[in-house]
Amino acid sequence: MRLYGADGLRLLLQSLAAGSAPWEAFEEAFGVTLADAEDDWRAGLRSPGSWLANLAGHLYGLLFFLAALATCGAYLRFRYRKRHYQAGEEDDPEF
Repeated sequence: MRLYGADGLRLLLQSLAAGSAPWEAFEEAFGVTLADAEDDWRAGLRSPGSWLANLAGHLYGLLFFLAALATCGAYLRFRYRKRHYQAGEEDDPEF
């Protein structure tokens, strides 16, 4: 509606009410084919701001992956500290 305005929408509805085929009514109302409008729409989905939407869509998977990495890091730290404790080393480097 922002791109073509309310007048284009009104003309589309009038053409459809007159019995025109949907693709013909769209082209008559907006001056662009339905295929071209779809191509423009798809190109808009790949806009620079869409990476944020994509990230938000995969938020749970990303959080699960980060939790798995944190768990692996904690396990490796535990093994390191256990090995040094068994070896009798008292100076433990700070992590």
